[in-house]
Amino acid sequence: MKKFLVLFTLFLLFIGCDRKESVKSLNFDKSLSFVISKGEGKISNISLENKKPTVINFFTTTCGGCKEELPGLVRLQNEYGKKVNFIGVLGEKIDKKSAFEFINHFKLNYPVINNSRLVQVLSDAIGGVFGVPVTVVYDKKGKVVQKFLGVVPESTLRKSFIEFL
Repeated sequence: MKKFLVLFTLFLLFIGCDRKESVKSLNFDKSLSFVISKGEGKISNISLENKKPTVINFFTTTCGGCKEELPGLVRLQNEYGKKVNFIGVLGEKIDKKSAFEFINHFKLNYPVINNSRLVQVLSDAIGGVFGVPVTVVYDKKGKVVQKFLGVVPESTLRKSFIEFL
């Protein structure tokens, strides 16, 4: 009985704990700190510590649709970057030189991460990423409010987060 209570307590702690994940951005000299909340045995919330709505875009360097929507994300960052977090998740194994060339070519003005462990955590949080592009919009509390599979028009993406400002 005592063993059962200890295991049950550990189980409750595991499923209910928040944990902090930090990762250095490829293209900015700062780290991003995510707060990952678990509930019911799975990730239920992801938010950055600054508590702003967050747009996370999963992409690869070889994806035509990704390349098509990146300029719109850059424009949205220019317009809303003080009120909304924009984060790129480069979901492929790539050397840093090639990653920097891609980032510079598309003039990505928001943090891009390529840490395989955190890429997996962020992917798992939305049920997996099985193709790109995928764009996920989180409210200020870290709850998913919209998930887009495929290319998202800039105007559609803007509408998805504007109500949370």
